Amino acid sequence: MPSVDIHLEEALSDYNRKVSELERTGPLSELLSAYLNRGSVLMLMESYVSAITDMDAAVEIIEEMEAAGNEVEPGIYVKVFENRGQLLFTSDPEGMADDYRMIIPRLDDLDGTTRHYNPDDVATMCLNCAEDLIDTGFEDEALPFLEKAIFLLRGDDDPWCLNRLTEAHNLKAKVLEDAGDKESAERHYGIAIEIGSGLYETGDLEDIMELAMSYVCRGDILEETGRIDEFVSDHVAAAEILDVLFDRNELDDIELLVSIHQGIASALMKEGRMKEAEKHLLAAMRMGVDGIEDTMISLGINPQ
Repeated sequence: MPSVDIHLEEALSDYNRKVSELERTGPLSELLSAYLNRGSVLMLMESYVSAITDMDAAVEIIEEMEAAGNEVEPGIYVKVFENRGQLLFTSDPEGMADDYRMIIPRLDDLDGTTRHYNPDDVATMCLNCAEDLIDTGFEDEALPFLEKAIFLLRGDDDPWCLNRLTEAHNLKAKVLEDAGDKESAERHYGIAIEIGSGLYETGDLEDIMELAMSYVCRGDILEETGRIDEFVSDHVAAAEILDVLFDRNELDDIELLVSIHQGIASALMKEGRMKEAEKHLLAAMRMGVDGIEDTMISLGINPQ
């Protein structure tokens, strides 16, 4: 058995003893921690049904303590609802969203000194919750988490923080764009591009696709608002990044790159900039797209 599995088995055995003892003797605050800790171990062991049972028990204790006027330590409170929300992500997205909503009033209490959360942990939790909410259609609920993450991460020059900040601004831009606030979305995509470009230049950008999609999404907004030159500029920047990945055989979504080149070419042709359009049609053809060669010939462009 791998050493990690042995460690988890030993931890589970210890928490089983603690839970059994504290169920008899209390106090509730310690039993709450024991359920949380055992449930966390069960999550790592992928025993999800048992983990949910422990998180349900922890929530019941929180409700009992609060009803009696007893304060629950903020980090423990948040961790319980974060964990149960994660466990409900697939089976009960609405239940997940309900649990994440319980965290929102406590976000300001997470100052980096609480149980379970240093400042980086808080930022990570906020980004994870926001992504889960966006992925399950609860975009509006994601904003408080993203605002907390941005507040914690801004002003820090550490590459890890800057990568998370890029991610946070991209997610906030997506939420705002979906809500119809294109102007604010454009601004946040712009911030993500500024930070991500700096990381790209120094070789510290963790996910190159993050930067490419910032350009694509901002470019789409620019196109919708009639700023074609700026749209072309952003999509060219995205294409240049993705071309590098394509040349390295590291691009998973070749169709995305082809679509970007085709979109640029289409915009340029509408403005009569055929020579520039030709370059992007040739790039798309280089990737083996059917029909591109015929399109070029019909436009009087030599595909050779």
